[in-house]
Amino acid sequence: MILFQSIRIKFISFSFLTIPILAVCLMMTTACNDKSNDGDDEVVEEIIKISMITDITNVELRLAGSGKATIDWGDGSTKTIEPLTHLHNRFVHNYSTSTTRTITIAGNDITHLNISGLKVTSLDVSKNTELVELYCNRNQIKNLNISANIELKDLYCDDNLLTSLDVKNNPLLQHLYCSDNPLKSLDVSKNIELIELYCANNQLENLNLNVNTDLKVLQCSGNELKSLDLDANTALTELLCSENQLTSLDVRYNTALTNLLCTDNQLDAVALDSLFEMLQDVRGTVHVYYCVYVVGNPGKDECDRNIAENKGWTVYYH
Repeated sequence: MILFQSIRIKFISFSFLTIPILAVCLMMTTACNDKSNDGDDEVVEEIIKISMITDITNVELRLAGSGKATIDWGDGSTKTIEPLTHLHNRFVHNYSTSTTRTITIAGNDITHLNISGLKVTSLDVSKNTELVELYCNRNQIKNLNISANIELKDLYCDDNLLTSLDVKNNPLLQHLYCSDNPLKSLDVSKNIELIELYCANNQLENLNLNVNTDLKVLQCSGNELKSLDLDANTALTELLCSENQLTSLDVRYNTALTNLLCTDNQLDAVALDSLFEMLQDVRGTVHVYYCVYVVGNPGKDECDRNIAENKGWTVYYH
């Protein structure tokens, strides 16, 4: 907040020309004040607001970016960082008592923010359009609005209380970790740059990955998926889809697979044999282990594991 000192002007006498001259001066002063206030508004618009329950009296957060940043710890104390570097700067603050506090971070060029495990209940990053990487996992966040963060590449929001997550306005997103939330749906149709998707232990019934052709790692275990279409995901190297309701699994186009974990589904012997037939022949490959896990499926004992093993795969069935 910029405080303007009032200026007292004392006139000995007024002439006829004094009034218009004074009016011009006042107009110029008002214009200057308005311009200064506009500058303040721009700074205010770059504030990240974090609301947290600080029953952990030791708070640690990490920032990266450029320019200058100021942390208001919510107890009357502040921390100013200048210059803010592109390294993940670590800042720790201790509170004398445990109570609900609002922490604010003001800065124009904050690109990385890590507030993992701080029991944050509310997070506002809507003004921080420069944000590239956000770690807000292991908190108590119920709503997360990242629609304005169009530069975002890495989002780690796993282990929260999110019932919905809108990533349609994040086209540059490459790494999305949203496991361990009560999500019932997840739309990644606008995230064509996606490389890793961790959405395990949610309540997903459908997962459309048709546009995610660069996807290399998919962890969707612990959901309610009855089918999984992976035809477009030819770059996939790791597939973890355990604890769903899959009765079949087609990996014929996933020629880069090295690790397949499909335990605790509804795959019978016929479905498992079909799966083994689709696996690539990897005999002679060095420095890479090819594993398929089928524990907990109804056909694990009757299936013909030799089909996969003769191609160089190790089958884990108990």
